[in-house]
Amino acid sequence: MKFSLLSAIFIGFAATFVLAEDEPHYFFFPAENAEFSTTDQITFAMNGITNDADETIIAKLFNAEDDSEVKQIGSYTGDTIVRPDDDDEWTFTWVIDVEPGTYYVRLYEQDADGQIDDDDEWDNEIISYDFRVRDYSSKRKRAALKRSQNMKKRAATKALNKASL
Repeated sequence: MKFSLLSAIFIGFAATFVLAEDEPHYFFFPAENAEFSTTDQITFAMNGITNDADETIIAKLFNAEDDSEVKQIGSYTGDTIVRPDDDDEWTFTWVIDVEPGTYYVRLYEQDADGQIDDDDEWDNEIISYDFRVRDYSSKRKRAALKRSQNMKKRAATKALNKASL
């Protein structure tokens, strides 16, 4: 009885550990629900990626609405990702060149043979949180509309003050 109870506890603990290891590893930056303009540059920061000289890190952009791949936004060889340890932070930047929408970036390891390393290791599950790209001009239009409305209010107040004199 004790043996089966201890076995069940051990198996439950082991299963919990395995499930926790299969979860994606998220970038440090951009933070969850970050917003950028179509004219911005985004810096991505993460750790836990390889710096093996014979492997390449490929960064791909995905549409968060339907998980479709949009395009590859970067490719970095392991020897250019020089860090003392795989757990040290690494960053790369991307100048936004896509339409407004919600996106995320996922990193893939490409082995020396040119194949994507799809052996289900946790380092193949490094993704960014979803981030939103908004139209740069819409922000400018809102500001111009607000200025216009404020000017109308001031003109109406001025006319009202003049009429009451």
